[in-house]
Amino acid sequence: MQLNHQSGMTLPDVLVTLLLSSIVLLSTSQIMVMLRASSVRTQRWQQIQENMTQLLDRVDKDLTRAGFCARGCLVPEPKISSAEGEAANSCIILFYDLNANGRIDLTPPANADSFGYRLRNGALETARGTQQCSGNGWEKVSDERDINVSLFKVIPLYRGYEVLLGLRRLKPPFMSEQQSRFVLPENGRVAGK
Repeated sequence: MQLNHQSGMTLPDVLVTLLLSSIVLLSTSQIMVMLRASSVRTQRWQQIQENMTQLLDRVDKDLTRAGFCARGCLVPEPKISSAEGEAANSCIILFYDLNANGRIDLTPPANADSFGYRLRNGALETARGTQQCSGNGWEKVSDERDINVSLFKVIPLYRGYEVLLGLRRLKPPFMSEQQSRFVLPENGRVAGK
C-alpha cells in the first residue's frame, strides 16, 4: 500500500494567518464605529437644519402677510420690541386681515388678526390676539428639550425685514447653527418705515 504524501499548513502559517485576519477585523470594526459616529452627527445636523427651516418658514409666512386688509382698511404697523429680560428686537407683533372680512379684529384673541413671535427663556413662542411682547398666553413653537433658541431678532429694513435665528442642540453631539432670512412683506408694511 502506498501512502500519499500530503502537505498542509504548519502551525506558524496558521498563527500568521490568524494574526492578519484579526488585524483586518479590528480595522474594519474601527472604521464602522467612525462611520456610525459620522452618520449620527450628520443626522443631528440635518435635524437642526430642519428645525431652523420650519421656524423661519413659520415667521416668514406671517411677516409676508403683514399689512394685508381685504378692503383697504387701516392696519396697525408691526411692533418690534422685546420681552422683559430678553435681547432687543427679539419680539414682533404684526397685523393682517386673516379672514378677509375687511377689518383688523383685535378681539376675541382666538380669532384676532394680530400675531406675535418672541424669544423667551431659550424658546421661540407665538401668540395670536396679543398686542404686547410681555404677558401670558404665548405658546412655545420650538422643542426646548432638544433645541435652545439662542438668537431671535427681527431687524426692519427699507422694504422688509431681516430675521436672525440661532439654534443650539442641548444633547450630544452638541452643535449650533445660525441663519438669517430676508422677508419682503407683500403689502409693504414695515415697522417704523
